[in-house]
Amino acid sequence: MNPKKRGWSGVISAALCSLMFVVSLCLPALWLAREPAADPTGNYVGAALLMLGWIEALGGSTSGLAWLANPCFGLGILCLLFRRFGWAVVIFTVGFGLTCASFGIRTVVIDEGGSTNFVVGFGPGFWLWHLSYLVGVLASFLLWMTSLSQTKTSS
Repeated sequence: MNPKKRGWSGVISAALCSLMFVVSLCLPALWLAREPAADPTGNYVGAALLMLGWIEALGGSTSGLAWLANPCFGLGILCLLFRRFGWAVVIFTVGFGLTCASFGIRTVVIDEGGSTNFVVGFGPGFWLWHLSYLVGVLASFLLWMTSLSQTKTSS
């Protein structure tokens, strides 16, 4: 691959992952209900979870563990932009592993009084959030393999 094109591939990959991440913030991520098996009565949009999730991270809950994937996403994007593809693979993989903790979320706090609702389903924002990490893992892995093969052939 042409070295100039390889430089743009990291930027394009970072832009694609970032676009998916930003769109996931605008979509419903969690469907909520007052009873565990009831029909959804409301939802949490991804942006609200991003803004409030750090509080759960301080408390050490499952949802807080999943929120810690977000700083990994930022670091992974920086690694793609600075062509540190090996590091990007590791960081996106750790981030994806942390996102998987979100499958264990059963309740979420819905107001400042500490009231909770049950999570009865996952919305499109949730799945797009996961997909942005998976695309980051795959893109950085492919770019890393390509850069390694280019290094070996140029030696």
